[in-house]
Amino acid sequence: SNLRSGLIDMVIDSNPMQQVSKAVDFIAREHGYVSRKTVADVDFQLYTSENLPRADRAD
Repeated sequence: SNLRSGLIDMVIDSNPMQQVSKAVDFIAREHGYVSRKTVADVDFQLYTSENLPRADRAD
């Protein structure tokens, strides 16, 4: 992979479904459809060559 070989230094892995859900909640609140505000972080992972999960291969 490009990360393992050093071609790139870091990969950001986001949670697109959670991002969509938070965006819909925000739009609903802005238009008065949701009365209470919920604040939550959107999860993401940062991967570097040092913390990359081991790839088990069946070669």
